[in-house]
Amino acid sequence: PEEVRPLRRGPALSGRALSVVVLSHRRAPGAHPDRVGAAIVRLCDAMHAAMTTAVADSQYTWKTLPGEVAVYYDWCSLYHETPSRPRTSEEEASFSAARSRRLMWYAHALTTCFFLFAPGPPLAEQRRVSEALGETLFQPCCEPSGLAPPAPLEDGWFEAEFHAATLAKSWTSSGWQQVYDVGGETEERGEGGRVKLFARRPPIGPAELHGLLSSRKFADAADAELATFLYAKTAVTTLRSATRLRSSLERRALCSSPASGVSLYLWL
Repeated sequence: PEEVRPLRRGPALSGRALSVVVLSHRRAPGAHPDRVGAAIVRLCDAMHAAMTTAVADSQYTWKTLPGEVAVYYDWCSLYHETPSRPRTSEEEASFSAARSRRLMWYAHALTTCFFLFAPGPPLAEQRRVSEALGETLFQPCCEPSGLAPPAPLEDGWFEAEFHAATLAKSWTSSGWQQVYDVGGETEERGEGGRVKLFARRPPIGPAELHGLLSSRKFADAADAELATFLYAKTAVTTLRSATRLRSSLERRALCSSPASGVSLYLWL
């Protein structure tokens, strides 16, 4: 907190957002979520672009992200254990406390989130890194390349984190954009995956999220229930005093369905 307080805040009209950035991407299976480092490089490039290039729609231009920010990246920000070094009791207590509040980092109205929707790095690059590490991440198969593709990326928590970020972010050009879709599929993304104005859709209810998570991959299958529980808890904490919610797409008839946002309203 002492290092964050001196950082520049957003304008009052935009809610005085904090210079705190939260990162998320689909995780590679195994002990390390981004062994090649491709995801973090893409995210860092997107952060730099957000600091130097303003985003805009047909009417307004948003401010750029401050040049100095604090970053929350769960792999680096939380205590993790390895087979050779388990967490200590103090580290386990810290990890458990952070895990129980993990979605609040994304849902908080004053943080800025970057989500990497782009696919993982090419097989050749993954193979090069695995060989440099002296590890066998690929097995021979009948493919012409002689390599089996890597296991699917774990996208369950990524999905939950993304929807948490749609709950209560400010959407005003008085400040900087607070949700960035890096290489994603929204209609307002830039050419070549460049960061452009994110089209915020209405938030969904816990039941809808649970349905989505049923087809997503988690390291632990039980995490689907945990993610749904934490999303519901975060939604109540974030929106219990709200009197109105607006999305950037409500005027454009681009919502995924006419009921988008209704289930959350009824659940609350």
